[in-house]
Amino acid sequence: MATIKIRRGTTASSSTVVPALGEPVWDSGTNVLKIGDGSAQIQNLTAIGATAAGTVNTSGSPVDNDFAKFTDADTIEGRSASETRTDLGLVIGTNVQAYDANNATTSTNWSAADITSGTLAVARGGTALTSLTTLLNSNVTPTSLGLVIGTNVLAQQSIGISDNNLVEVDDSDVASGDFAKFTSNGLQGRSAAETLSDIGATSNSGTVTSVGTNTGLSGTVTSSGNLSLALGDLADGSAAVVGSADKLIYLDNGVQKSKHIDDINLGQFNNDQSWTANAGTVTGVGVGTGLDSVGTAASPTLSVDVSDFMTNGANNRLVTATGTDAMNSEANLTFDGSKLVVSGNLDVTGDLTITGASSSIDVQTLNVEDSWINIDKDNTSTDVVDGGISLLYDLGMGDMYSGFYRDASANTLHFFKNSTVVPGASATFSPDGDAGQIATGEWRATDVAVAYGGTGASTASAARTNLGLVIGTDVQAYDANNATTSTNWSAADITSGTLAVARGGTGLTSISTLLNSNVTPTSLGLVIGTNVQAYDANNATTSTNWAASDITSGTLAVARGGTGLTSLSTLLNSNVTPTSLGLVIGTNVQAYNATLGHVAGGTYVGDDHIVTVGTVTTGTIDGQTF
Repeated sequence: MATIKIRRGTTASSSTVVPALGEPVWDSGTNVLKIGDGSAQIQNLTAIGATAAGTVNTSGSPVDNDFAKFTDADTIEGRSASETRTDLGLVIGTNVQAYDANNATTSTNWSAADITSGTLAVARGGTALTSLTTLLNSNVTPTSLGLVIGTNVLAQQSIGISDNNLVEVDDSDVASGDFAKFTSNGLQGRSAAETLSDIGATSNSGTVTSVGTNTGLSGTVTSSGNLSLALGDLADGSAAVVGSADKLIYLDNGVQKSKHIDDINLGQFNNDQSWTANAGTVTGVGVGTGLDSVGTAASPTLSVDVSDFMTNGANNRLVTATGTDAMNSEANLTFDGSKLVVSGNLDVTGDLTITGASSSIDVQTLNVEDSWINIDKDNTSTDVVDGGISLLYDLGMGDMYSGFYRDASANTLHFFKNSTVVPGASATFSPDGDAGQIATGEWRATDVAVAYGGTGASTASAARTNLGLVIGTDVQAYDANNATTSTNWSAADITSGTLAVARGGTGLTSISTLLNSNVTPTSLGLVIGTNVQAYDANNATTSTNWAASDITSGTLAVARGGTGLTSLSTLLNSNVTPTSLGLVIGTNVQAYNATLGHVAGGTYVGDDHIVTVGTVTTGTIDGQTF
C-alpha cells in the first residue's frame, strides 16, 4: 500500500523554507496546515482555517499516517487509507482491479498498441484479426494459433459427478468455509450445521458425567474430579535404550515436552554422587585386594593379582566361586584353549550337543535312559555315508571289529565280525571279515529265507515243511516209549548200524546176514510157546485196553486174566483153584496134548498136520453136534 507524506516540521526548524505553489505544509509545532504560494516562507504563510490565533480544528481522533480531509473551512478530519480510497472512488475490486502478478507482467511486456489497436497479435495470444468473418476466411489453424487440443488447450470436458468429469458449483449462496457436498447437479456448499444434519450427527454440549481410565491414567471422574498419570502401568522396556531415538517427557515451566535422551546434558541432573568433571594428572594410585602396582606414584603400572582371592592357582585350571569374595582353582577342571578336561563326574541338566569329527566315551559301562539311539539322524536323501555300530576287540592278531552297518548305496543291513577294516574311517565301509546280509525284509516280521538262515515261513507247520522236518514223513512223531528208549540206550546202541541182542535186536546189519547166520529163535530167546506168546488177536486187543500198571506191576490181576500172584509158590499156597480162575480143564481150557502143541507152535510134521478133507455139514465131533 502506497503512503503519501507532506512536508512537515516546526516553524523554527523550517523558517527559511519556501514551499512551492500549492504545496501543503504541516506545522507540527502549531498543528496547522499551510499552502505554499511559491514566494513566502512557511512562517509567513497563513494557516488554513486559522482562527484569531491562527489554528485549524481537527475532527475525530486522527492517528499517525492518516490522510487529512477538510470537512469545512476550519476543520480537518483524519482518514485512513481505506477511507481515503472510498472518498476518491478507488475501492479495490469495485472501482479498480486488485493487484495480480500476471497483470503486472502483461502490462510490462505489452505496449499500448497491443491493447488498443483493435486486435491482438498471435505473438500475444490473439489472432491478429478484427472479426469472426475475417477469422473464418483466413488460414488461421489451431496449430498456427498454438491451440492444439490435448497439447495447448484442454479438450471439451463433460460436466457432472462422474469419473474424469469436471464438477461445477451449483449453489447460489455458497460461502467461504462451507463443506462441499456432491449432488447430481454439481457441488453444493453446506454449512457446519447442514453437514452435521446430512451425516446424522448432532453438535451437543453439556456436562460429562463420567470418564473412564486406561493404561497410564488413574483416578475417577463423575460430575467432577481429576485424572492422574499412572506411569507405573506402563510396561517395562525390554529393548536397550537408544539415546538418539528414545525420549524423556518433562515439564518446561508447566508445559509438557519431550527430548531425546542423548540431547540432555548430564550436568542437568541432581549430582547426588558428587561426580566431577576434572582433568589433570594422576599423582598417586592405591591398590587393594586383587591388584598389584609397580612403578612411580605418578606413573604406576597396575596388574591383576588373583592370588589375593584365589586358592590352588595353577595353569589351565578353571576358577569357581567359593564365596562372595573368594575363588578356587579347580584341579579337576582344566582347559588348555582347545580341550576341556573334567576329572570326575559330569552332570548335565538339559541337552548336550557335541560337534566334531569324532566323539569318544571312555567308560566301562554306558547307561542310556532314552528309548532310542538315532545314528546319522541328520542324514538326507543325498547322503551316501554308511552308518552302524561296531565292537572293538583283540584275538591276538591285532584290532578286530564286529557289529552291523547299513550300506547306503544298496540300502541293505549287514552284520559282520572279525573285520580289520576300521569302521567310520571313510564314507563307505567294506568289512574284510565274515559278514552276513539281511537281503529281504526290514526287520518287520518278513519271512527270512532258508538260504539266509531262516525258515522262509511264519508258521511252525510251514517252517517244518521248508526245513524237510514234516512229522510222520521226515521225522518220527513223539512217543513216550521212544523217549524212554532214547534215555536208556546209548548213542552207540543206535548209531553203530545194528542193534545188539541185549537191546532186543539181532546184532546183524542186513536181512541177508540174518538169513545166512545161525541166528535161530532159540539163540534169540524167542521160542514161541516157551519165550514168547504166539500171536493172538485177543492179546492184541488186550494190550490196547490194558494200562501200563497192569503190565509193569509184577502181577496180573484176575480181572485182567491173571492170578494176582507174583510166584508159583504163592500160587500153590493160595486158595486159588482152576475153578476160581475159570480154568477148569475140559471146561474152560483145553487139556494138554502134544499134537495140539505142535499146532500151536506152528509145526506141522508127520501125523500131526491137519489136512482138509471136506466140509462137515452135519454130525458130531467130540460130542459137539453140527
